[in-house]
Amino acid sequence: MPGSVCILESDRDTLSSLKTSHGQSVGDLIALNIGQIGENIVLSRAISMTSDGSVFRLSGLTHPSSIRAVGSEKVQYGRFGSIMAYVESEGGAILMPQGETGESMARQVCQHIIGMNPKRVGDITQVRPRSEEEIEKEAKKRQEDLIASGTVNVDDDGSAQTDKAEEEEERLSDDLVQQDFLLNQDLTVGEILLQTGIEVKDFARYEIGKGLAQED
Repeated sequence: MPGSVCILESDRDTLSSLKTSHGQSVGDLIALNIGQIGENIVLSRAISMTSDGSVFRLSGLTHPSSIRAVGSEKVQYGRFGSIMAYVESEGGAILMPQGETGESMARQVCQHIIGMNPKRVGDITQVRPRSEEEIEKEAKKRQEDLIASGTVNVDDDGSAQTDKAEEEEERLSDDLVQQDFLLNQDLTVGEILLQTGIEVKDFARYEIGKGLAQED
């Protein structure tokens, strides 16, 4: 589907000079609220998503989740956050999980972005859906390779004890579509997207303090 999304980042100085709908600068509004609330407020950065005229949907999530908080239909807040621009296939989902919708699956992908921290979307054309038999066969071979390399220890009863952190680090990709899906690690995110008819255009992930220079 044609169309693209542009993500623009704004720093503190740019944000402070922006005007609200009442003609007041954001910087002045923050100062006023600090005086009224009695708590420090720092607006360090923001992003905006724009399109080339195509229609996209936005999905977002924060952790801890603010979804049940008062007024959360207009704002979300938490230590971690992600926002994703996506479209749904005109042909619809091939295999939508029971009880899920395109909107709920998009939120799950946002949850994955928070947890697994991908750097880019990646090339969905390189993703080939696998059969259940292929998934089981690959999982078995991966375990055999780990045992042979010494990454996995085998108990007396034959059970494999894997160093999960080391295994995950070895397999983790920076491409969203190539990562194992956080909520179903038998499938990659790319396979989930193909099944549900979701096309991710772009995303952004935030963590409080991450990437910001220390200030005096």
